[in-house]
Amino acid sequence: MTLLGSVLDGAHPGRGGDTAALTVFKSTGHAALDVAAVRVAYDVALERGWGVHVDL
Repeated sequence: MTLLGSVLDGAHPGRGGDTAALTVFKSTGHAALDVAAVRVAYDVALERGWGVHVDL
């Protein structure tokens, strides 16, 4: 098991392209902590040029 934060901050390489690997996200149960975790993921994605902008 690897914490999502460890993958996002580069301390752990994650699954390395293994599409058969399972990723599970456990919400903290506290909205403020969930929002903070999403903000970290968002900032990393922006910094690395990941994702697609979608106009809603």
